[in-house]
Formats: sequence, structure tokens, C-alpha cells
Amino acid sequence: MVEDKKLLAFKRLNLADLCFKRAEALAQHVIDTHTDPLGLLYSPMMSGIVVTYMRPFVQADGLGLLPVIFSEFSDVVLRFVHEHLKEARHKLYAHQDIKSASDFITDDGSTPFDMWITFDGTKCVAFRPGVIEIAQKTLPDIVRLCQHQKALVKQTINDAWPSLTGGKTYPPGCYHVGVDFP
Repeated sequence: MVEDKKLLAFKRLNLADLCFKRAEALAQHVIDTHTDPLGLLYSPMMSGIVVTYMRPFVQADGLGLLPVIFSEFSDVVLRFVHEHLKEARHKLYAHQDIKSASDFITDDGSTPFDMWITFDGTKCVAFRPGVIEIAQKTLPDIVRLCQHQKALVKQTINDAWPSLTGGKTYPPGCYHVGVDFP
């Protein structure tokens, strides 16, 4: 059965909204907890932020991509952050691609997979990544980007609501999308 285009768009927007909410919540958590950017948790947390935010913008079989308006920004900072997250997703966080990551621009100008090794005088060594791919100072802009995207989702759904529901009203309750909604 081919799903109605309006219903599919509604699902796509709601799943995108959930991604933006999750990415925003994790970015805010990293800000609030002052996570050490050289600690073991920072990179996986950034990975969670980046991959979760970008999920609606990459191939999703059976769901499709968000409309192009979600990738167009009049605000230059939001445009930069969106593009930076896209590049980080493709080159660093979703794949460990040393070749393509070598041209990823970090805050300090170093290469993302540069490493340092520490010898402690025994046969034990410690490897430590030496690069912060996405700096802490970017986190508030990521939060703002997610808030922008959530507002755009809400506006897009509001605009499509009359067409989606055919003017039908729904009393308070929980409805299974595609079954008893719309």
C-alpha cells in the first residue's frame, strides 16, 4: 500500500521534530554539565548531537527527506552551524573516514584524527585524541539551530493541518497516525 503523501509528510515532520528536540536536549546537557572536551564522553555526546540533528537530512527509505526550506537560512550563524554539523556527520561522526576528515576544519586548525601517545615508563601507553572537532562554544548555536528547526516544523504542520485533516476536528485523546488519524 502506498502511503498518502500528506500523511507521509506529517510523519516526516514529526520525526524530524523529535530529532531536533533530542539534539537540543543533549547539547543543552553538555553545556549544563560542562563536559570536558578532551574527556571520554565529549566526542560520543557530540556524535549523538550531530547524528541525531542530521537524521532528517539524510536518506531515509520509506520516509524521505525534509523539504529544502529546512536547509535554507537567512541567519548566517545558523547556516554555518547546519553546514558544519552536516560535514561533521559525514566526515567524523557517522563514519571514521580519515581521508575525508583531513579537510574538516576544526577550531584550532588541526586534523580530526591527530593523536598523542603518552608513555608512563611501563609497557602501558595511553592514546588521546588531540582534537576537539566541534568546540563547546558552538553548543549554544546548536541549541538555537534546533529551536529554529522546531519552530519551522510547527509552522509547516500548522500550514498543512487543514489540508491534512480535511477540516475534521479531533477531541482530546491519543490517535494512531495512519489508522485513526487523519
